[in-house]
Amino acid sequence: MDAALIQQHLAQAERHAAEGRRLVVRQEALVANLCERGRSAADACKVLEALKEATAVHDLDVERLHRELRAASQGLPDNDRTKPQRDMRHSQ
Repeated sequence: MDAALIQQHLAQAERHAAEGRRLVVRQEALVANLCERGRSAADACKVLEALKEATAVHDLDVERLHRELRAASQGLPDNDRTKPQRDMRHSQ
């Protein structure tokens, strides 16, 4: 994938991650409100957990795409782009 396409995917992934975080905050407020009113928050908590998991996946996509973009700018082949970079300073 070329750098321009990676940039487009990265922008979309960042939007999705930001929207996910916004939804998590909103759902957390809803759960708190239900609890304050003495209502069952079980279903709302399940939704909250699903939102947190989805947001974590989007965050991982953002990290992966940042790695791909760095690798593309360094001219690495596609199959080396998704591998996390090792910090050689701490290797023995």
